[in-house]
Amino acid sequence: MTTHFGASFFYRPRPSDLPGQVTALLAGFGDTFLGEEIRFQGMLSGTDKFSRLRQLSNKALEQLGRDMKQGVFSSLLVFAGPATTTQGALSVELVPANSGSGFGCIDFVTTCDPMDRERSTKYSRTIWEICSSSYGFEIWGESDSEVRSELTGVPIRAWNDPLPLDEEERLLRLQRIRRNLGSFSRGAAWGSYLGEDLEMRLHLSGRDLSEAPVERVERLARGIYLRLREQPLPVSSVEYRQAAAELESFLQPILENLSTP
Repeated sequence: MTTHFGASFFYRPRPSDLPGQVTALLAGFGDTFLGEEIRFQGMLSGTDKFSRLRQLSNKALEQLGRDMKQGVFSSLLVFAGPATTTQGALSVELVPANSGSGFGCIDFVTTCDPMDRERSTKYSRTIWEICSSSYGFEIWGESDSEVRSELTGVPIRAWNDPLPLDEEERLLRLQRIRRNLGSFSRGAAWGSYLGEDLEMRLHLSGRDLSEAPVERVERLARGIYLRLREQPLPVSSVEYRQAAAELESFLQPILENLSTP
């Protein structure tokens, strides 16, 4: 049974680091989808126009590194597989959308069958490590639109398939706080990456990680990783919602008030 995986990471883009980080991200993406056609394009800085799609190659990566040093792009999109059956996608903010927070966002989505779930989480870990992220989260869903909605807080549904009002309001609240993620956690997720600052604030609040309502607590070089359950749980499942509610309460000291407009 095919499932859908998504992850978002929040990091502080530094011009001196970006050329190496971005080329490493694309090289890792190519390794993750080995054998698939990999294409990428960038949004030209100061415009709303994208460059033409290019095939990933060593030569293309070298040129991208030079472009990054010159600040040619403000964001990048990367795709795996043919246009009609995309297997994975990566979007990288090179300039923070919210200049006040200083955090850029990296989103990764992919389809998985039961045999390649580890491939998805492995590349997710790669993103965290390459970009020295401050915060990140991972989710599973039953469709691409469900995953993308949960990552961005933007309700994605056909006009004749509306969301229940309470679910739409929940997503819109997540959309409002997305601009400050990195300084805060969004709340519960199947996988949560907490950087050193968030981990310290959680510790100072009196939370004991040994009591976290999760099945995995993993120490990382620059923070911790919490996994709600070892088995992937779609965000719309009853089991996920029940487990997530407990973790949400545990993470309360590092959450932004969702009721704040």
